[in-house]
Amino acid sequence: ISNNNHHNQNNNRRQNNARALTTAQNAGANQIGIAPKCNRYGRCHFDQCLPKWDNCGRMGHKAEDCRSKNVASGAAVQPNVVCYECGKRGHKSRVCLKKADQRGGNMQGQAYVIRDAEHNQEPNVVTGTFLLNNRYATMLFDSGADKSFVDIKFSRLIDIKPVKLNSSYEVELADGKVVSTNSILRGCTLNLLDHLFDIDLMPIELGTFDVIVGMDWLVERDALIVCGLPPPRQVEFKIELILGAAPVARAPYRLAPSELKELSDQLKELSKKGFICSSSSPWGAPVLSVNKKDGSFRMCIDYRELNKLTVKNRYPLPRIDDLFDQLQGSIVYSKINLRSGYHQLRIREKDIPITVFWTRYGHFKFQVMSFGLTNALAVFMDLMNRVCKPYLNKFVIVFIDDILIYSKNKEDHEKHLKIILELLKNEKLYAKFLKCDFWLKSVQFLGHMIDSNGVHVDLAKVEAIRNWSAPTTPTEVRQFLGLVGYYRRFIDGFS
Repeated sequence: ISNNNHHNQNNNRRQNNARALTTAQNAGANQIGIAPKCNRYGRCHFDQCLPKWDNCGRMGHKAEDCRSKNVASGAAVQPNVVCYECGKRGHKSRVCLKKADQRGGNMQGQAYVIRDAEHNQEPNVVTGTFLLNNRYATMLFDSGADKSFVDIKFSRLIDIKPVKLNSSYEVELADGKVVSTNSILRGCTLNLLDHLFDIDLMPIELGTFDVIVGMDWLVERDALIVCGLPPPRQVEFKIELILGAAPVARAPYRLAPSELKELSDQLKELSKKGFICSSSSPWGAPVLSVNKKDGSFRMCIDYRELNKLTVKNRYPLPRIDDLFDQLQGSIVYSKINLRSGYHQLRIREKDIPITVFWTRYGHFKFQVMSFGLTNALAVFMDLMNRVCKPYLNKFVIVFIDDILIYSKNKEDHEKHLKIILELLKNEKLYAKFLKCDFWLKSVQFLGHMIDSNGVHVDLAKVEAIRNWSAPTTPTEVRQFLGLVGYYRRFIDGFS
């Protein structure tokens, strides 16, 4: 048993909380209490003292059982061990709970140590508020915990009676207190984005979180906790400056108090993810605030002065008409939208200082590709074409961060969908689930409606054209012609 990934985030909720795992031998099912402290390593256990395993620095297990070999940095879980007793992955038969219950608890018990999180300031952790049995619960998704826990006080709010186990489990809390549990709440319902999952939880005193979701659930669900910077890719974003270019800087724009609060929150979020960091540089771009449909603000960087000094990438974007010509004969569709697509591509190390932007909260630089940089769209299109190249013109259309999978029947679509999802998983390109749609008979894609009868105009766009005010300036005329020109294939005599 090991705890190889200690993470920390959301300091206001995680004071005095962290995780580690050790093991302790139960003399029998009825042996409950605090184990003596070992003089060698300072841990609590009943059996003989096992040496530390060098790969993870933890004690209480052998090298061949060390889970750190199977858990990658950033919590990308790839279990390859199958229990012969229960058939589940992530553990061997000799530590199987099912086997322990059958033989009266004569297996090696586990002791979990919850230590001070203030000494573990890594950003790779996921927290949030989700529904557990229709009750809102603050949760920590922790790849460093072998089991999943629920706070005793919160467990009384959900209508599930605990089941007694034949073996007890020791948990050492952050303040050094050791608590014991020999019960479990089976069949709790976890609601993630309106998708329901069963989860078994062991009740203990947590305090800072209502629920800690550990490796037992993550392994069973093939879950990936995605944090931190994206991995190196086939394409790297570069900023090539024209000959003789000198650093440019513009003073920050004035923002309203509500915009400043939103800006502060977004800066904190980007910093936690590692996408931006503090900087001092002769370069500097101001920040703009753009209204979103939901009434909130999107932080945008005004890189216009930098873009004037940047050598343009002439990578061609595909013609919309050419893309839609591939759809003939298709009847079933799935659409995938990548999550913050540009942020999934790193910037070349020496170009990072050029991306500095100024705010009243300090100077920051991007370590991932930012919206607003002149070549961002072309570079990302290049990346996606390389990633999906084997399947282009067969059953996949890619336009920047939008992916359309099309098939002539349901059997083929199942195969095609699995191929693309596996491809994205291997490439560590992640989608925004709320913007994805699967197994559709008709789909909205790139401003058009697509079905088995062909490509049609999106009626919402038609309504927008009808409601467009009469243009009165050259700029407004160009804007209107750009909108209607997008649908020239549907307009007779358009020129």
